[in-house]
Amino acid sequence: MSEARTTEPADRGTQRPAAARAEATVDLAGERVGQWAATLGRRLQILAARAREEVEDIWAEAQSEAQTLRHDIQDEAQNRRQDAHPLTQDDA
Repeated sequence: MSEARTTEPADRGTQRPAAARAEATVDLAGERVGQWAATLGRRLQILAARAREEVEDIWAEAQSEAQTLRHDIQDEAQNRRQDAHPLTQDDA
């Protein structure tokens, strides 16, 4: 019986450090995954901000082009009306 008592503490001693090492390994892996996720999150935020700025620039340029086109169309229509009804000396 004394032999069983001497092996039990030895078994517990080897299991605890292994469990502690496993826990430390899992904790370290968790920290690394957390750091990786945080870095990925920051990079995604930067990417989204750049994409949003690019879309805003494209939208502003499209609005500017549309406004220019509308003015060109209005000017063309006005020129056609003036060509269709030219003023004479009597009208002035």
